[in-house]
Amino acid sequence: MKTQKKLDKILEAIREKTQEEVGALMGVNFRLSPLFNKLTNKEDFLDEQSGKKIVAKMDITGEVQGEGALLIGIKDGIRLGGTLIMLPSAELDEVVKTEKYTEETEDSYGEIANIIAGSYTKVFEEMYSKSCRFVRKEQSVVTPLKLEVSDTEPFPAQWYYWVKSGMMMESLQMGDLDMLIPAEPFGLELPVDDSESAQQSTPATEDEDSQYLGAEEKTTVEEDNTDTIPETDSSESEKSDPVEKSANPTSPQLSGKELQKQKKLVDEVLTTCRRTISEEVSALLGVEVKLSEPENKIVTKEDFFLEEAAGKQVLARMDVVDAAESESFLFVSLKDAIRIGSLLIMLPPAELESSVSEEEFSPDTEDAYGEIANIISGAYTSVFQEQYVEKLRFVKTDLEIVVPMKVDIESDDIIPLQRYYMGSSKMEIGGKACGKLCMLIPAALLKLDGIGRADEITETQASDVEQGGQSVAGSSPHISKDDALQQSSREKIKGAADILIIENSKNEAEKIQMQLKQIGIGANCISFADNINFHITSGLRLIVIVMEEVNEQAYGITIKVRSLSSAPIVAAGPAWTRSKVIKAVKYGVQDILLTPAVPEDIREKVEQNIVKLAA
Repeated sequence: MKTQKKLDKILEAIREKTQEEVGALMGVNFRLSPLFNKLTNKEDFLDEQSGKKIVAKMDITGEVQGEGALLIGIKDGIRLGGTLIMLPSAELDEVVKTEKYTEETEDSYGEIANIIAGSYTKVFEEMYSKSCRFVRKEQSVVTPLKLEVSDTEPFPAQWYYWVKSGMMMESLQMGDLDMLIPAEPFGLELPVDDSESAQQSTPATEDEDSQYLGAEEKTTVEEDNTDTIPETDSSESEKSDPVEKSANPTSPQLSGKELQKQKKLVDEVLTTCRRTISEEVSALLGVEVKLSEPENKIVTKEDFFLEEAAGKQVLARMDVVDAAESESFLFVSLKDAIRIGSLLIMLPPAELESSVSEEEFSPDTEDAYGEIANIISGAYTSVFQEQYVEKLRFVKTDLEIVVPMKVDIESDDIIPLQRYYMGSSKMEIGGKACGKLCMLIPAALLKLDGIGRADEITETQASDVEQGGQSVAGSSPHISKDDALQQSSREKIKGAADILIIENSKNEAEKIQMQLKQIGIGANCISFADNINFHITSGLRLIVIVMEEVNEQAYGITIKVRSLSSAPIVAAGPAWTRSKVIKAVKYGVQDILLTPAVPEDIREKVEQNIVKLAA
């Protein structure tokens, strides 16, 4: 899953670069909807296609090698190619309608396919740990339903990572742009073959078991056989889990009420740091620098580089003096560091914007940003000296550019493998919205390493820790352990789940949205008439289709949604019958909600379909 997460972030950067470069090439506003990515084989992919397609072969060369393909509907390919060669509107509409894919149009679309391949190459070069180039080869027009799965043309039968995005040119909604990336060369975990599964389930000798069991299965077998497990020294156990490494081993791990008090203290200190940084950096730059209220939370190295950091980052290392061998880390995006440094050395506006756009981090700009990092470290020092129990000092040491997707998240590369308390604020510089400023301080150094531990639910959330008459675990000062666990599940949903409501029954949809809000869950709501492609993302945890009537239109929306997402679907509508339920399930619905819905039913459906995924 880590490999897939990394790949998804790279592909999102490619989506943005592709729409920018294709739009610039054609001189139009060209947009790609949020990606829908999934593993597929050739047979399943072809089963989901319709109409004629233009297939451009993609050779992948370098340290990663393989064969892929770029596919687009023939009418969309003609429209893109015709737009590039500036066919008159009437003529373009005619050739699109008649699907006349002339040699000239083929050549012009081929140039667009080259641009797309170039976008893949450039982004992978910047963000991927291994070198690989995407080279567009010959293209052909095919009818997917007539293709033989076993045939090597127009692309081989193998597992692919299917990258799908809807296209929009100006105000015209077009079809999908599909890229098939060979899965195995990029290290994606492939589904187990049926024959292999059968072989594993067949009774075998002990030697055969050890030969066929995967690493995780072996571990399970060994753990079950408790009589034969030798006792392990606790120090060895600690070594085996590098994430648990403490920045200050002598600090006691707090829990319960003491942990909550410590967290409150640290959060107040970080809020003051935010205000101090904003004031001092604004004074130095001569422009207003606004920082949003900090979002403070525990993150692992993996969390930060896969979920928080986007694009190239400038890392400022900070030694924490008066703490044994400790170090903190300040991250801002490369473009924001260039903007800040350029403002300090007073680059002319046009030159500044050019440097930011080209990511030109010159020695002068780097030195200037280094001075700003010194100011920030000084702000942390002054506030921690005044307000924190332990008089910590933060000393900026050096800067380096980091590409998050190239960081080895399972080693001490770049930053140590441990838990951090991250304070992040969105920046606005001179009225321009920028990215985030993130400070990572070892959680153990701040005595916050107990946050998020397995025992925190029972010791903290389920305890009667009252603050201003309220319990930390919930709104009641006395709650049960089961209530605390349910609250924890909801907190997980809050942070992890995205819900999309698609409706043609507005009142009912708003009622569901309000109920979700009351239990701390945000949901986006769109209508049947909206462009669904632009709202379906790989991060969705649940999709609720709210129907005025359970009819063919609603089934059609369900089929479309299922083709775009693997998230659970709840169909909400009136007057369900057995045949309607069977039909809905056939089209991909996981659960049924009868409308008008009562709050208890709405909460129950959410907990059934999301809480178990968030746990």
